[in-house]
Amino acid sequence: EAKLAIGFTEPEEKKLARYLETAVGRDALLHSLNQQRSRKTEIGEGFDDLSAAIWTLLDRCQQTGDARVAKMAMMLSQTFYREKPFDLEDEPDEATSPTSRGEGEGSGTDVTSRDTIAETVQRRSYARGSREYIKSALVEHPLWQDMLFWDAACWESIREALSSDGDEVALWHELGPDAARDAVLRVHNIVFSQIGAYAHSMVEFGCKRGKARQFVRRLCSAYQLGEEQRHMLLKLPLLDDEE
Repeated sequence: EAKLAIGFTEPEEKKLARYLETAVGRDALLHSLNQQRSRKTEIGEGFDDLSAAIWTLLDRCQQTGDARVAKMAMMLSQTFYREKPFDLEDEPDEATSPTSRGEGEGSGTDVTSRDTIAETVQRRSYARGSREYIKSALVEHPLWQDMLFWDAACWESIREALSSDGDEVALWHELGPDAARDAVLRVHNIVFSQIGAYAHSMVEFGCKRGKARQFVRRLCSAYQLGEEQRHMLLKLPLLDDEE
């Protein structure tokens, strides 16, 4: 089992692992994270511990085949973050700064200390605005290389989207030709969007582009998408092999 360097003590880690062996425990952690997301997503010093907790959650999801919780954990890992600290080494060399180069001298424009301060504040605000998401600590997890997970997660999302699509429910044999055609198109569009989203996530979480393209081809065939939609999916920026 892959291991993540964590901030928990060994007893805490074992207790968490036992708790997450149960579906109730996994759902409880997700519920807590969703509650936290509604309040604050910047987690600061809790970054390492939350990374460790979600890593352990993914371990248990892989062992139990719990694609539903794993895909939600994947989404949450792209929500929680910490601000990257400002690094003085990122400061531009003074020799290349406007004041050191003498820009403005003799040109009718004075470079004042206020200008220099403003530039420094702006550079530092950009540095503070650099976010590191939990995802970065999880990309090495072996679950992302498991095609059974991606297949199951995609199907789960398709099923959820279909069940929430539209207010009326009708049996296929009750539909007229036009309504049936519209219903098929609606289903294909849902399937198309979910396959595209998961293929993109595969690459984002460390899968090779070729593996994601295979995923697209296989699911397009399984869900009977047309050649045009399959081609469109394979031309997505992260999947296009002609780049």
